[in-house]
Amino acid sequence: MELAFDFKRFALLIRRESALSYKPVLIALGGILGALVLNFISIVMDQYSSPRELSFHEGAYTAFLLIGGFVFSSLAFSSLHHPLRKFGYLLLPASSLEKYLSMLVLTSIGWLLGFTLVYKVFAEVANGITHAITPVTVIPFNPFGETELGGIKIYIIVQAMFLCGAAYFKNYTLFRTLLTLLIVGMLLSFAAYLVFADMIYVGENIQEPNESFKEFVEKDLPEIAEFMFHWVMAPLFWVIGYFAVKEKEV
Repeated sequence: MELAFDFKRFALLIRRESALSYKPVLIALGGILGALVLNFISIVMDQYSSPRELSFHEGAYTAFLLIGGFVFSSLAFSSLHHPLRKFGYLLLPASSLEKYLSMLVLTSIGWLLGFTLVYKVFAEVANGITHAITPVTVIPFNPFGETELGGIKIYIIVQAMFLCGAAYFKNYTLFRTLLTLLIVGMLLSFAAYLVFADMIYVGENIQEPNESFKEFVEKDLPEIAEFMFHWVMAPLFWVIGYFAVKEKEV
């Protein structure tokens, strides 16, 4: 049954998880809105004396989408790690695949749609009030703009790491996930240094890299890194996270 998938059971599981998490999400959205309002007012007041077209929503939407989404994703599977709620969660009539996919949908698509809707309402109200009482013109929020779509793509990719961390770590999930990513990044950087150092240094002397090495570093390596980031990283962490949930259920 571990790989079994039933859509009706999956939909019921999403409804259950939504009912359990909507209050914390609303509280988090309230905090985000408060921070957005304060940030928006401070920037508008700063531009009041010399009004110009203000581009606020591009950066603010992406920043709060990522920060809020990563925190929300880190809270996934809290029932699986809670000593009192753990057995109830394990006894749910759903497979490990359904449980993991339900959290994946809620923390990725669910958060994305919910936050975008809330931000759209905030942007329309904030822009309308600003245009009515100040000379500042704020560029309207467009969720389909190039910057916004880029932020959404980055969120879907990077969020997979925080969901994986939520499946593995029992407590201090966000902190431990960030620390793990930092350590892994440092180890990869050190390994890359060792590899490339052998190609550049000969004893104590530095040799000029040949043309093929330059082409690899300047052209091929960035393309490989971009491909890994956009197409490999998220599925890899999804698979790792699924097996983490499955392992804890066993």
